[in-house]
Amino acid sequence: MSQKPWSSQPRLWPQPSELWAATLGDAMRSDPVLLNGQLYIGNDDGGVYSLNETTGARLWRFETGGPVYAGPTLSATGDVLFIGTVNGSEFALRATDGHELWRYSTGSPIGSTATLAQDGRFLYFGAYDASLYAVVASTGALVWRTQLGGAVGSESRLTPDGTLLIVGSHDGSVYALNTADGTVVWTYRTGAQVQSDQILSIDGATVFIGSDDHHVYALDVASGKPAWTFSCGAEAQSGLTLSVDGSALYFGRCDGFPNDL
Repeated sequence: MSQKPWSSQPRLWPQPSELWAATLGDAMRSDPVLLNGQLYIGNDDGGVYSLNETTGARLWRFETGGPVYAGPTLSATGDVLFIGTVNGSEFALRATDGHELWRYSTGSPIGSTATLAQDGRFLYFGAYDASLYAVVASTGALVWRTQLGGAVGSESRLTPDGTLLIVGSHDGSVYALNTADGTVVWTYRTGAQVQSDQILSIDGATVFIGSDDHHVYALDVASGKPAWTFSCGAEAQSGLTLSVDGSALYFGRCDGFPNDL
């Protein structure tokens, strides 16, 4: 393990120069998504924007009625954009022009990016009502809703075979749910709320996830039993990234230091 300030890391590319800048309505907490020359991003002003990749020119804006913290999720064909909002609605928008196709209202803020089933039929997302939802991607019709022990503010992760959905919760637990009916297959309890996204090992047998209890966990996907825990010295709320060969795990801590294992 090494712990170094970001400033000590080697430069990986030359000093960048600005290509363009686009002024939107308010702060941006949403992660952008790029496809087919269009950049999609949510904004605190309640808008979902599409910008030209080359020039930054606005192509369209859709008004959701509430701040958008979640990142967009695109369908496999790239023609539909799914995004949740703080006002509690998950939207499906036509990617070319922002036309609303459907919306599903949870009545509770949605702050996490949705997860699309591997076959594109279903969409999974969590909300601050402590629920995880599965809806039909083409219509927004509810398939199942599972009540967990706390708010769900992080993105869920599908196992390679698509049968399990793994997500952390503010009750301090990591859950694995059956994607067919939403039943809880296993639960692993950490020492504090879980706000980080998770990542699977290359073979899909292990899930890595951080907790506010200052630990990163490696859990067996099938059983939820810990393979190991690592004390990182601060809240582990960031996403995690694996090296190309899967031999190293990288994540950030809330004290400003990166870690690698």
